[in-house]
Amino acid sequence: MLWFWLPQATAEEATINKVDKVEEPRDSTNEAVLDSKRQDGEVQLQTQEAASQALRGSDVSLIDSTVEGASSLHLSCIQLQVTCGRCRAIVDLRVSLPKDGASLEPAGCTVGCAKCQLRMGIRVQPVIGVGGSQLMRVAVVQPMDCYLKDLLPCDFVLACDCCGASMKAREVQSGM
Repeated sequence: MLWFWLPQATAEEATINKVDKVEEPRDSTNEAVLDSKRQDGEVQLQTQEAASQALRGSDVSLIDSTVEGASSLHLSCIQLQVTCGRCRAIVDLRVSLPKDGASLEPAGCTVGCAKCQLRMGIRVQPVIGVGGSQLMRVAVVQPMDCYLKDLLPCDFVLACDCCGASMKAREVQSGM
């Protein structure tokens, strides 16, 4: 949803320059963008989610990871193993992030438990991980009616150290 605030209009223009409400389709969330125009012509953009609060949950970090030739990385797709909050059944969830990882917008998915039919899900807020640190944070995950159990192979987008070009690394997993 997009809001436009226009400066005060004369009596003749009052019917034309009123506050208009325009629907804008979004890929992943019902995020509203507020666009306000000041009298000096400066435009301010602000997302409703950023204005309210950041996503709270568990940090997903890569511990003692070695990234050579890449300055940063971020998630394109995350796979998590979760347990049901009611019956403790194990379920694998896969969340593909908006625009194939080119955006850092939050995303999520829900699924019904096969045993007890509880609707459980996760919301993921990707974070840009910078190379050269021992603990590289790549996402914040908020479980809903489930518990996080394990991180499964994920897809990452890496930025080249030299030229800044992006490359996608598929099914990256821990271990040797």
